[in-house]
Amino acid sequence: MKKCIIISDSFKGTLSTFDIINLFKKGANEVFPNCNVIGIPIADGGEGTMEAFSASLLGEKITIDCVDSNNYPIKTTYFISNNTAYMDVASCIYLSTTKIKNPFITTSYGVGLMIKDAIYKGCKKIIIGLGGSSTNDGGTGLLSALGVKFYNSKKEVFIPTGGTLDQITSIDVDELNNLINDIEIVGMCDVTNPLLFENGASRIYGKQKGATEEETKILDEKMKAYHNVVLSSGYKDFSSINGTGAAGGIGYSIITFLKGRLEKGIKVLLDAVDFERKLTDVDVIFTGEGNIDSQTLNGKVIEGIKEVASTHNIPLVVISGGADLDTEKMIGNDIKAIITTTRKPLDFSKLKPYSKDYYLVTIKNTLRLIKLGMELYKPKQ
Repeated sequence: MKKCIIISDSFKGTLSTFDIINLFKKGANEVFPNCNVIGIPIADGGEGTMEAFSASLLGEKITIDCVDSNNYPIKTTYFISNNTAYMDVASCIYLSTTKIKNPFITTSYGVGLMIKDAIYKGCKKIIIGLGGSSTNDGGTGLLSALGVKFYNSKKEVFIPTGGTLDQITSIDVDELNNLINDIEIVGMCDVTNPLLFENGASRIYGKQKGATEEETKILDEKMKAYHNVVLSSGYKDFSSINGTGAAGGIGYSIITFLKGRLEKGIKVLLDAVDFERKLTDVDVIFTGEGNIDSQTLNGKVIEGIKEVASTHNIPLVVISGGADLDTEKMIGNDIKAIITTTRKPLDFSKLKPYSKDYYLVTIKNTLRLIKLGMELYKPKQ
């Protein structure tokens, strides 16, 4: 094997995409010391998306004063390359770091501050990863930071949250329209949830953000009330479009107010890093994620890489922490093998300290098998 690519998602809770690249290169150096290993950091729109872009592109990280979803002051960072800003909502409204997890009060205002800063710095395109949010405000906080005025029944301007969306009676977007007049906005989004109803933002994601089952229904009703005001303001109905429920409705605000679009996260990243140009003379592509199941090929990282590998007729090997039995049906012309790193039937808490060791050993054994196959089928002299 002379040239290969390692382009793997993180193993959530154990290995980052950067850990995986370093471990793979270490293992490959032992088994195929002359192999050219190309490591490409990857993310699909969640935490670490901005870091993946900044590792592959030339540009500058920008740190600004911002606020988190509880409106506490924080510092946050995004990345600029060639007049394009790359950012993820998790950098300021990340669910895991939110102190008060309550979708009735959390706000997406900080995301709007990042967007505004990028526009003021001259960016003409803004790419936003939408994974991992703690909000359910329909993107109204974000829009408020960009100059949208939301009025209540007393004609007072206020910044809505998930719990006050039904208090909106009218919307003024003049300042926003002037700000984003020539700006292209792209949301990296792998979920297909619409804005409303049983499969919408509130009902599907409200519980993990801190709401009870009954409260998710209330949040959905408040989101409907907001949507009705949007429609009465003359906007088209985009609420049923896949992904409008992403990040508590930020996907909806991107399409409706920012005149942007939603794209699969992996496609956006592969295009940005010019992935296909890197495939010349590549023998094998290695990818992976923490666990492989029946949803893995449903718009996720591996599916996007598989599609490109198939187009170029390059074999793809998946390395994962674990895999369900039904993933055997994924093996075929595109995916040649699915190999798991788990070596003992232990609880996650006991496996975690050995995750790097297990990954390294798995990589070396995988490459040893490839080497054996090359030797077995080497043309006889």
